Amino acid sequence: MSKKSVRISFDVDELTHLRDLFSVMFEDGSSISERLSVLLKREKLENSLWQKIYKECENLNLDVDKDAPNFLITPENITLGIFKAKFLNEDDDTIVNKEDKNEKSKSRSKSISSSQNQDQNNTLSNSRRSNKKKSKG
Repeated sequence: MSKKSVRISFDVDELTHLRDLFSVMFEDGSSISERLSVLLKREKLENSLWQKIYKECENLNLDVDKDAPNFLITPENITLGIFKAKFLNEDDDTIVNKEDKNEKSKSRSKSISSSQNQDQNNTLSNSRRSNKKKSKG
């Protein structure tokens, strides 16, 4: 089965943007494009595509290599969420599934009030135990 080729043209700004997209990297030095190509088993395709972009940038005297900018992905304004995790077994910390916190919002709202009551009862019980220990000592 032969692969069909398409012709596409970019102006300088579009080509520059495409070059920059290939230069968005993680802190370990790998690019988004590289990681995606590994995930999808398209390493050769990614390399071939980059070579085409690189060649066109050189032809148009656009900065490449050390003269071109690099962009780094770093954590910023991180929002944390709570998810219910399912593990392989009790001895293994590998998460095989996690449940989205929004999936069970209706059933959760009912259980929150009962769990809050349970937490309050446990807190009262624990404080009573510690008070008894102090008075006995």
